[in-house]
Amino acid sequence: METLILGWYVLVETGSVPGLTVFGALQYLGTRSRRCSAVAGDRLGHRNILFGMRLIYALVAVTLMILAFAGLVTPAIVLVFAALFGLVRPSDLGVRGALVAETMPADRLIGAMSLSRTTTDSARVAGALAGAALFAAFGMGPAYVIVATFYLMGALFTLGVAEPTRHVSLAMTPDDPHPSPWRT
Repeated sequence: METLILGWYVLVETGSVPGLTVFGALQYLGTRSRRCSAVAGDRLGHRNILFGMRLIYALVAVTLMILAFAGLVTPAIVLVFAALFGLVRPSDLGVRGALVAETMPADRLIGAMSLSRTTTDSARVAGALAGAALFAAFGMGPAYVIVATFYLMGALFTLGVAEPTRHVSLAMTPDDPHPSPWRT
């Protein structure tokens, strides 16, 4: 939803295709930092990292919503927020995949990953259509009420995911002279 809303806003306000291109490129700013989210997920739990990401999305969306209602949104502000989203968003798919892999039994993993990907792709299609319709009909502020609400709901639903009961031991045992942190 929001990518279309903000991209449309940048294009309409600036009339610049290069400006829209910069907006699109900023969406992937954090691609190189995905490894950090993987390490954090291993240490803090993928559910907790995903919750934190959803919370960041919600806070940024609420801030944009407030600015939109106050009439203070400018293309430069949108680009700054796109950069903030871009720092976090590239890690989203990997963290979600790791969380599914952690919480599903091996015999159901392929189906669970397929369902996860299908719902993600379906949400992108429906979100783009809904975002365009909301923005065109009501403007940015009301559209961002919906975006922020979805992010807050996503964060709360993420807390409903049970954390896996994995215990990683780095201590050497007589049975395993070469311990690995990747074994459970």
